[in-house]
Amino acid sequence: MTHRATIEIHDEAAPSLLGALKPEVIGEPDGSRSRLSLEGRMLKVEIEAEGLAPLRASVNSHLRWLHAACDSAEKARKWKDGHLP
Repeated sequence: MTHRATIEIHDEAAPSLLGALKPEVIGEPDGSRSRLSLEGRMLKVEIEAEGLAPLRASVNSHLRWLHAACDSAEKARKWKDGHLP
């Protein structure tokens, strides 16, 4: 049975987040597939897997990558605005 999950991120940094995630999607392990799309300021990550365990693992990985990319984007914004040393 195929299971699916969708993650949507609405942020002005969506194009940068897409660029950060693209390398992670290439060469995904067997059992899961991901599609990335950009719709304006929304990054959409669609994940499919042939079981709940691979789906959960893939969702967790994507969320960790997104969290790291969002943290980096936020720090870059603060640095640009002069709020970081």
